[in-house]
Parts: sequence; structure tokens; C-alpha cells
Amino acid sequence: MSASLPRKALISIGSYHGVIYPDGTKTGLFFTEALYPFEVLTQAGFEVDLATETGTYGLDDLSLTDRFLAGDDKAVFEDPKHPFNVKLNSQLKKAADLKAEEYGLFFGSAGHAALYDYPTARGLQAVAENVWRRGGIVAAACHGPVLLPGVIDSTTGKSIKRGVCRNTGRKGFQYGGQD
Repeated sequence: MSASLPRKALISIGSYHGVIYPDGTKTGLFFTEALYPFEVLTQAGFEVDLATETGTYGLDDLSLTDRFLAGDDKAVFEDPKHPFNVKLNSQLKKAADLKAEEYGLFFGSAGHAALYDYPTARGLQAVAENVWRRGGIVAAACHGPVLLPGVIDSTTGKSIKRGVCRNTGRKGFQYGGQD
């Protein structure tokens, strides 16, 4: 990452919080899929903000089950004073209120909620475009890459998902996306 970019990261999370599972449970933020990058980035010295398109969120019920939330992760979840929970529950930002130039890194966290609102999340996509244009890092995990087709490279007029993957030399996403 360029030394001239701010050492501040934005982790986007999905706003959608609706029933999608056959048993009637809801999707939303998959807790650990935002917690883990938050922990890594803060440990690396980044200031980190959390944002959604709407400034609201709900938790994915599945992410709160013992299968996905145990040990240290569960302890964080149950600690309202943990820095991640403070950011999430009292400092969550709305995409339209962000100042994109404050960020040098954009990370699209995931969960099934991302499938519902990331493809049309123009506010979050605009922040990612700004970070990309200034030479910053734009990354996503799991379902998070559904945000990327709407993130346009101003020099090509095409999505940043196009082109050569730096790690593999293949075109498109590492997992085989199409141009």
C-alpha cells in the first residue's frame, strides 16, 4: 500500500436482515466475517471503521450458533465494550456519510446478506472506487465480491474485477470469474 494513503480501513457489512433460511431464521452480518478482518487490521495498526449502505444491520442467526461462534469469538460477541462491538453498535456509519478520501483500504465482508444489498450498494461501491483510484487496496471475502462488479475503474470504465489477477496471472477472479 502506498505510503501516501491513509492508514485507515473501511470494512463494509451488509444491511439486509431478512428471512432466507428454510427454518425461518434471518440472514445479516455474519459476525466473524467482519470481526476477523477488524482484528487483523487493528493489530496491524490501522484505524478501522464499519459501514453499511443504510447505516443499519442485523446479525445472521446462523453466525451466532455454536458451530460458528465459540471460544474467543463468543467472548468478543458477549463483550459490549470490545472495540469491534463498540464500532458495530454505536459507531456504525452510513455509506452516504463517509468521506472516501479518509480510507486507504476497503474490505467487503460477507454473509448471505451481501448477496441482497451489495450489488446495488452505490455508496459503498463509490468508496471502493475512490480507494482503488488512489492506489489503495480493495478486497473482499466469501460473498463479499458481489460488490465488485459495481466498482468501476475510472481509467478503463470497467469493473475492477476485470483484468489479470496479480496472484495467479489468470484473467478475472482467482476462483474463475469471467471478464
